[in-house]
Amino acid sequence: MRFEAELESAYRRDQFHERRRYLRINLAILIAICLLVVRVDQVVAPVIGSLIPDLARTGIMLPLLAAGFVITFLPRADTWYRRYMAAAMALALAAISW
Repeated sequence: MRFEAELESAYRRDQFHERRRYLRINLAILIAICLLVVRVDQVVAPVIGSLIPDLARTGIMLPLLAAGFVITFLPRADTWYRRYMAAAMALALAAISW
């Protein structure tokens, strides 16, 4: 179901602002999980763990997640967050595939 453009954008903006707190919590949890996985890999399998997986997690995933977290504090976060996440997901998938 779609509404006229102005009403639709107002609805999406309100929904984003209502759920922004949970979005921040989820992003913080994802950052913590990413750091935990890197640390567990280093402790459990230091020989198997190589520079590339750690670099992919700490050099790509963490900055992308942290930037997403920071964007939620911007005044126009409802607009920028969706655009950023579309680009960040494509970059993360390309990095994971590589």
